[in-house]
Amino acid sequence: MMKLGLSGKILVIVVILIILFSGYVILKRVPVSHGSIPPVVSPHTVTATSQPAGSNDGSGWIYPRSANDKQLWGIKNGIIVGIPDSAMDYSPGGAWAPGLLRMGWTDDAGRSHFFNYIGISILAKSLKYDASESEKIQFYPDSLTFHTDLEKLMQVKGEAGSEADDYLDLAKNPPVPLVQATTVSDDKLAVLFRLSEFKNTRSLIYLIVEIDRNKPREIKISSYNPLKGTGEPEYIGLSATYGNLGRLRDLYLKDRVVNAHDLFKSEGAGIGCFYPYHSFKLGELPVDADGIIVRAGNDEEGSWKGDLGSNAPYYSGEKFFQYWRKYTGSYRDDLLARVNGRENYFGGFVNPCEGKEITGGVSFENFEMAEHYYPGQTFWFGYAYGRNST
Repeated sequence: MMKLGLSGKILVIVVILIILFSGYVILKRVPVSHGSIPPVVSPHTVTATSQPAGSNDGSGWIYPRSANDKQLWGIKNGIIVGIPDSAMDYSPGGAWAPGLLRMGWTDDAGRSHFFNYIGISILAKSLKYDASESEKIQFYPDSLTFHTDLEKLMQVKGEAGSEADDYLDLAKNPPVPLVQATTVSDDKLAVLFRLSEFKNTRSLIYLIVEIDRNKPREIKISSYNPLKGTGEPEYIGLSATYGNLGRLRDLYLKDRVVNAHDLFKSEGAGIGCFYPYHSFKLGELPVDADGIIVRAGNDEEGSWKGDLGSNAPYYSGEKFFQYWRKYTGSYRDDLLARVNGRENYFGGFVNPCEGKEITGGVSFENFEMAEHYYPGQTFWFGYAYGRNST
């Protein structure tokens, strides 16, 4: 097989074949100016059809404490992450969207409010591609000891023998009981998710999700692909895949705001009614005291209600932002922020173009950061009230 030279490597970077719902698409970088960055606004209140998240020990931490508890992990008055059949598994986007992490926030009563999904995609160096949603990948909570024990095993046995295969096999080495899957300290909560096998790359990756009490509105997600021989990834992508729910249209870059209407105005929707990805390089991304942070938000003024009925979030006038972050020392020169768009809600893989029209027109559906994969690669995802508050 022909090996890629330098130009080929660059091409792989530029032609990243990742679109979480419908296949591959050519990346484009288009500089757009959309006025100045708006000033800080006051905290935003979101009301939604809510589900009790539960916290019974006074610590504020939310996690399964019995085999019958909902599969939710988070913190009171902060962020929460769930997997299918969790308390956030309700319309819009409940049982019909497997293969995704559910993201939400909790109120002071510990109730969860859904606001986005995070999907996982893999682009192997062989150019084989996988997406967690389209393959209905399953998430299996496990203890952090899975990671430490695997590291020790690989140091002794390597990946060539059957020991590593057996250790990663969900049937031969099943996850610990749900009540043992969470690691909690005074300031941090962590859970490891083993994923079922991706069909094209044959990858058996796992994620470690962490929440820091001192940064309650964000999660840290670290990715691991322990067996290189199963399809060494060029990228393991994490994408906030349901930006249309919040009608995200403003992307806050280093010196300008990019609006979805301007970004896609000269383009037509392509495969699956997606507008193509646009990418923005490291030098275009905002820097704060902690590193790189890229926010996306709604561009509508005043109160508004979501399009999908009583279960959709209601935004009552004050700005709510979603963001991706890389802290100082955790990013490299190839870091990108990426968005694509839709003007109607995704109607499923059979009829992707037949969803409800989005009020106000095109908005960002997938919102993400990307960089070449390395073991333990980490991104932070969160929400913010007002542009400068996290």
